Amino acid sequence: MENIPKCMNLAIKKRMFTMLILFFILIMATGCINRNCQGHGCERCWQFLRINSECPCAIYSRMWLVPSNDFNGIELEFLQADDDIEAYLNVYTMSFPNLPGDSRHVEFQLEIMGQLKFFVAELLTGGQKACVPDEIKNAIILSLLNDEPVGISAGKYKEILVPNYFYSVYHKIKPK
Repeated sequence: MENIPKCMNLAIKKRMFTMLILFFILIMATGCINRNCQGHGCERCWQFLRINSECPCAIYSRMWLVPSNDFNGIELEFLQADDDIEAYLNVYTMSFPNLPGDSRHVEFQLEIMGQLKFFVAELLTGGQKACVPDEIKNAIILSLLNDEPVGISAGKYKEILVPNYFYSVYHKIKPK
């Protein structure tokens, strides 16, 4: 570097600075696109991810709605493998409040079209993920396909599952 004229060294520094600024602009723009649901423009939209593999048994799809609040919101996640779709409710902080005397289950309150339902779900290890029973999963899917929001809560965790683009994303994941 000592043999390079000072004016050339300054030009290299300017180029590197410009590239660094462009890199940060790209990162910020990408973050904004993901935050705004890949160009849909809504605040919270359903996300989709397809995992491919050479082994057919390892191919699956994931669909989820990010919680409105990381501290007390609930994420709804659908995983599709083979011809089956499983639904899970996830929290990011602490764990779901388990049933008294039963550390493996949690009770949820579900509100669909003004009607309240209560259901018990099995907690997975760690207590931050609960398996949604098929009957409840189907009721949630039907409501969201009909463009109706769904309210769900367990203890301090509460969420309104919005139907924003649910229909178009669900058809990517549902079994044929």
